[in-house]
Amino acid sequence: MKFFEGIKTLDELRKEYRRLAFIYHPDKGGDTAFMQVIMDDMRDAWGSEKVESQSKANYVN
Repeated sequence: MKFFEGIKTLDELRKEYRRLAFIYHPDKGGDTAFMQVIMDDMRDAWGSEKVESQSKANYVN
């Protein structure tokens, strides 16, 4: 599953992860295995070159 397709920045990635965690987290009645799939997909997106870092090195004034 690709929950984070189309995400271009780390800020967008964090916001989408939080949205999904709010819905599917086991403490909210979600399934632990399904939440693990979301977390794995988030880690893959975090490490991919598709998501741009918003560090000062990439800041354009």
